[in-house]
Amino acid sequence: MIPILKAVDLQTEDFRSRRDAGAGNVTATVTEIIRDVRENGDAALFAYTKRFDGAALTELTVSPEETAAAIEAQDGEWMAILHGAAARIRRFHERQRRQGFRLEDPESGTVIGQRVTPLERVGLYVPGGTAAYPSTVLMDAIPAKLAGVKELAIATPPGPDGKISPAILAAAHVAGVDRIYKMGGAQAVAALAYGTESVTRVDKIVGPGNAYVAEAKRQVFGIVDIDMIAGPSEILIVADGKSDPRHAAADLLSQAEHDRNACAILITDDPVFAAAVQRETERQLESLPRAEIARTSIDAQGKIIVANSLTEAVALANEIAPEHLELMTDEPFALFDGAVLQPPVRGRLCEENAVYLLYPRGAAAGRRKHCALCAGRRAGGARAQRADPHGGRTMSRFLHPSLRALTPYVPGEQPKTAGLIKLNTNEAPFSPPPAVREAVTSAAGRLRLYPDPESTALREAL
Repeated sequence: MIPILKAVDLQTEDFRSRRDAGAGNVTATVTEIIRDVRENGDAALFAYTKRFDGAALTELTVSPEETAAAIEAQDGEWMAILHGAAARIRRFHERQRRQGFRLEDPESGTVIGQRVTPLERVGLYVPGGTAAYPSTVLMDAIPAKLAGVKELAIATPPGPDGKISPAILAAAHVAGVDRIYKMGGAQAVAALAYGTESVTRVDKIVGPGNAYVAEAKRQVFGIVDIDMIAGPSEILIVADGKSDPRHAAADLLSQAEHDRNACAILITDDPVFAAAVQRETERQLESLPRAEIARTSIDAQGKIIVANSLTEAVALANEIAPEHLELMTDEPFALFDGAVLQPPVRGRLCEENAVYLLYPRGAAAGRRKHCALCAGRRAGGARAQRADPHGGRTMSRFLHPSLRALTPYVPGEQPKTAGLIKLNTNEAPFSPPPAVREAVTSAAGRLRLYPDPESTALREAL
């Protein structure tokens, strides 16, 4: 059972040691796999796929027909959720794009600067086989596409039937992935780094994976670039007593089921809520498809911490600095008044969310279907006409008290009589001149696009 700790007990807890958990002696095995792939190419990939995934393949690349069939089989609501999540991820990462800078010393005439250019090819590793992670596809592929990467390839292990999860194929289609390979593990990393008869070598490899994938990325670094050497999956939830224990338990298990060495932590200021989450975690474990993996993770690394206040909870979250940080509080933005959340933030809010969010799939998503519907409403479709799934609770409840005290604008009477010019709505007595209509018509194709958030062309002209 996941233990409940008091905040005062944390002096004896060493959270940093979790990053070394379960590394194992995989170096020699990975070294041999990489050597085999370099020497034997596709033949080695077929052999390892048969050995580790139980799939007898004759082709490594997913065909367009397979992708089309997977998309056709998807539920329309699920596809709308994928498109809505992709739109939020794009909106977030568009602000990271930059073209570099140029500085000139007027006295010496020295010019220095930085030029940011996209890579030619990038390989994205997506865990698969017994579990599918379409969120990984969206969150890694979309930033690469926004950066201007010309060719993006996915490597993901197939199931015993030789097929890739339809959810991953659908997410790859939404994200604009160019090529999908049926291969996983250290052998996939080796193929992307060195190339084979069927696999084109890439310039950089990104994405999560198990200890063998992480070790393979470490060994090929220098031949290709990599994102990082990632450890086991981690989640930390900061929650108050008003949250739903079922949601908190589901989210803890959504990461615990990734890996036996995964780390799932809840920090709350409510001991009653802590006990409820502890009970709910045990209950949900009984029906979890990957219960054995999640049980090992929860028993070894799982923790529920009762802090003295939410401010202390945030301080602990900053100290632990987890991979995934999730806020489940009734007034989440108040946390920012007294403390700064340093790790990447994942919140449970939807509709006008200040924190971009993609919910975990599987049981965690199913337990909060109402929020998934909100995600889909942004993508349009029939669900946009449905009633507010929150029962009328909108983001206005998170307004600062000083904003709530303001008197909103009340529009004046709008007479229906024809021939009147309503000055209080800024109406003009004349239609736009022909030159204006012509200019608007010629720019119509660009009006559907968001403007450049950095106003690059304007700044250059100025």
